[in-house]
Parts: sequence; structure tokens; C-alpha cells
Amino acid sequence: MRRSGIRQPSCAVRGKIEEGGEEKMGQMVDFTMEREGLVKPGDRVSLKEDRASTMSGIMYYYTIRDAIAMSSNLKRPLGKLTGTVRKVDPQVSIYMVTVEIDD
Repeated sequence: MRRSGIRQPSCAVRGKIEEGGEEKMGQMVDFTMEREGLVKPGDRVSLKEDRASTMSGIMYYYTIRDAIAMSSNLKRPLGKLTGTVRKVDPQVSIYMVTVEIDD
């Protein structure tokens, strides 16, 4: 269910990473956070991976340690469980935290 004014979590949004003069896209994942100030842009974070068996198959979801924010369900696991906070966007009653996952 989508509430007015709240952006739903999304995954696999791409961002630029410079590698050997070439631009490579890095995976960005959005997390929902309920309390202000737990992370800020530039913070390094580690993630905890969990799996859920659904009618659509195995889904993966992630939590910024220690219980700071939670992602939506992903169909594929992330390659690494570390990343950098790129953005914290206040919404109506939550904060959307965008993390760039390490390659």
C-alpha cells in the first residue's frame, strides 16, 4: 500500500563510480529509517542479510546494522554487505536512506 507523500523503497538504482578512467555504475539500495540522525551521508555501514521464502521464490532483505534501517525485498542477493550512505531523505513519517553498495 502506498501512502501519499512517501516514496516506496526501491532497489537496483544505479550511480556512477570511476574505475580506470571509465564510469561504472554502482548499486544503490533504499532503506526505511524511523528515527532521525542514526546515519548521515558519508557514513560507512555494514548490512545484515536475511531471506524469506515467498510464493515468488526466495527474497532477500537487508538491515543496516544494528537495527538502524530496513530495505524492501530484493530478488537477488547483494554482492557485498558494506556500503556508504549517499542520501538521507525525510519523508512524511520516515527517512529514506540511500546506500551505495561496495563493489
